[in-house]
Amino acid sequence: MSGRVTKSSQKVSKPRLNQREVRDNRASRIELFGTRCLPCSNCLSFGEESCYTFAGVLSCNHCTRRQRLSCDVLAMNTLSSLSSEFERLQRERREAEDELIRLQQEVSGKHDEFLKLQQDISGKQGEILQRLSKLQRLRRQEEIVRGKVGDILRAEEEIDREEEEE
Repeated sequence: MSGRVTKSSQKVSKPRLNQREVRDNRASRIELFGTRCLPCSNCLSFGEESCYTFAGVLSCNHCTRRQRLSCDVLAMNTLSSLSSEFERLQRERREAEDELIRLQQEVSGKHDEFLKLQQDISGKQGEILQRLSKLQRLRRQEEIVRGKVGDILRAEEEIDREEEEE
């Protein structure tokens, strides 16, 4: 022979897996890389406590292994996810409401303090106006007294001049 190798002798034959082994391998990868979730209705009937699912794969690990085409793991976990999300939203809403009530009470207290201060300020402004009025009255009275003293001093001076002239 010429030493040439024929193509058929170069092919390496891979061991062919049966369908059961293929399903088992796929189910194992779903378990390994997937997310644990609530069991689908098929798994519930088999007594499984949980399933694993992987994004884009329609069947859970157990249904894949058992070759069940009617796996409802996505629907079951969508409902579960929605329930969990609804509960989380309710909890956050209650917390937000409690915070709002606390803030309203705080603002109400501050508003009461503000009204009290406003009344105090109004009272003080009234006192200031009374004192300003009194101050103006006293200044006018001082001017009147100063004018009368000036009149008396001028009159005395006039009398002194007249007596000197005599």
